[in-house]
Formats: sequence, C-alpha cells, structure tokens
Amino acid sequence: MQKALRLLQVLERVYSGSKEWIAYEMSEIKDAYEEEMKAKAKVGDSPVLWRMITTPHVLKALMIGCAIQLFQQLSGVNTIMYYTGQIIQSAGVKDKHLTIWISLGISTANVLGTLIPLTLVERFGRRVLLLISVGMTFVTLVLMGVAFLLINKDSPDAIPLTVINGTHHYLKNCIEMSYCLPLNLEDTTDVSALGPCSYGYNTSAFTFVHSFCVTRYTVMPIILMVVYLGFFSMGFAPLTWVLNAEFYPLWARGVGCSLSTSFNWIGDLIIALTFLTLSQAVTKYGAFFIYAGFTLIAFVFIFFLVPETKGLPIEEVELLFMPKKSRRRTRSVLRAQEALKLRNIKKDTVAPMSTISTVS
Repeated sequence: MQKALRLLQVLERVYSGSKEWIAYEMSEIKDAYEEEMKAKAKVGDSPVLWRMITTPHVLKALMIGCAIQLFQQLSGVNTIMYYTGQIIQSAGVKDKHLTIWISLGISTANVLGTLIPLTLVERFGRRVLLLISVGMTFVTLVLMGVAFLLINKDSPDAIPLTVINGTHHYLKNCIEMSYCLPLNLEDTTDVSALGPCSYGYNTSAFTFVHSFCVTRYTVMPIILMVVYLGFFSMGFAPLTWVLNAEFYPLWARGVGCSLSTSFNWIGDLIIALTFLTLSQAVTKYGAFFIYAGFTLIAFVFIFFLVPETKGLPIEEVELLFMPKKSRRRTRSVLRAQEALKLRNIKKDTVAPMSTISTVS
C-alpha cells in the first residue's frame, strides 16, 4: 500500500494534479499488470525463452536485438579501448607518458559522445541517430585503416636476414680486434681514435625501436580514434541498449535483454582475443578494414530490419515485428480499446485509491 501511495504522489507531480491523466496512467498500469499475469498463467511452468522462440514476432525482435548487440562489438570499439596505448605507440609515439595522456584524451571523447543522444534521440528518433552513428563509424574505420596503411608504407624497410647476419659478423670481428678494447679498463671511454669502434661513433642520439616506426603520419590515427569514439558513442553505443529495452513485451523483456547482452559480451570476447593475432596476420590496417566490413554489414542490417520506436507505447512497438496484416488488425483493436478507455475515464468520477488497491 505504501508503494501505491508513493506512485500516486509521483503521478500527481508529473501530471500537475490532473485527475483524468492520473486515472489514465493508473489504468495503463493496471492493464499492463493484468496482461503480465495472463501471460504468466498461459506459459505456466514452461520457460519464457521457449515461449519467445515459439512466438514469431517476439523471436524476430529477439534476433534483431541480439544481432545489433553483436555488431556493436564487431565494429572493434573495445579494440580501441583495450589497446589504445599499443595503437598509439604503433602510430609512432615513443614517449610513454605522452601515450598515457593521449589515451586519456581519447577516452574523454568517448564519455562526451554519450551526452549527445540525450538531446537528439527524441528529436530525430532512434533509427536515424543509429544509422548516422554506424555510417560515420564505418567511415572512420576505413580512414584508420588507410592511416595505418600510409604508416606502413612510410616506415623504413625491413632489413633482410642476410644483412643482419653480415652485421653480426662485422660486430664480432670488431670486438675481437684489440683496438676496440679500452686502453684503460677503469675508463671505458678511452678507446681507439680510429677504426669502426672508435670514439667518434656516438650512439647516444639513437633510440632502440621495438614497438613503433618513425613516420610522418603519427597524428592521423590519433585524431581518427577520437572521431571514431565520438561518432560511436553518440548512437551505436547507447541505442543498442535502448532499442533492446523497447523491443520486447513485458513478459519477455528480462530474458530478451539478458540474452542480447550475452551476445554483446560474446562479441567483446571475440574482438579482445583476436586483435593481436589479427594484427600480426593481416597487419593493423587489415584489422581495421575487417572491422569496417562488419560495420558496413551492420549499417545495411539496421537500414532494412531495425524499426523506429520513437513515440510508440510498448504495445505498438511489439506490433512492428508482426506481418503487415496482423499488425493492422491488432493496431485497430488496440486503438479501439484505447478510445473506449478514454471515454470511460472522462465519464466516471476519478477514484485513484480504488484503482491503486486493485493493482497492488
């Protein structure tokens, strides 16, 4: 009863004390509760998942929900998040402290990007914002692949093994010669003034390069990672979760969201485990081109199969996954019931407490 009273207080604040709207909302809550009870009674002891599988339009919603969660991860976002430091170093940044600060800036872009849908999602709709986000994610992934391809072409050529072996023998001979040894064992800088090991060969200005190559295109992948995360977080990141919360009827929502979330984590696991191997097998630019390919497939999939749910009540969202004839028939029935309910509310005296006690 206390929960019902709190609910009534919330509704009074939301609807500014309008009795008609409060009664309407309470009627909606009551109908949803009764519908859920009917669904549970119909299912009985059989699992909810089995009923979802055997209900065609709910199964379609489940498949689409799981697919967009999987595609979200196959776009390679967690490759950027998990391996940001390594990607930055492979782009040509050798200072470790600078790498950390750049990683922080890239992560900040991800956080700021998630604020964009707060103001745009109800204005432009889920579908439009999602398509823009996925499309621009695809473009930035292609550009990142191109950036690493340019870095690959701009990097010094690999030294053949024969040259390495020749250098080894050269240094070995150098060490074996007496003039390569210091004259004074206590002062290792006191060496011969002549020959290949002379003091004139100063190596202090050299850096041992093991995880990056010096290139003119260092800044390109860094800027593109910021742009990538900005576009990804404005739609592809949050809207897959929003849509999954709206796709399923009340009786199937818990199982549907749980199952789609598992597909998200499966995709995350695949990407996290394969990135380093994939980078060695097809190079980094090849890996980003592969992620771009998955994102392009996601764009086509969303364009043809993901419906717009903006402004629709839960009952009508469920209809979007039905065949056209069933959708029209069910929608007309729902609207007739809605109109009848509104007429009854206007005629009758509002009695919120009795409605609440019925629900509770």
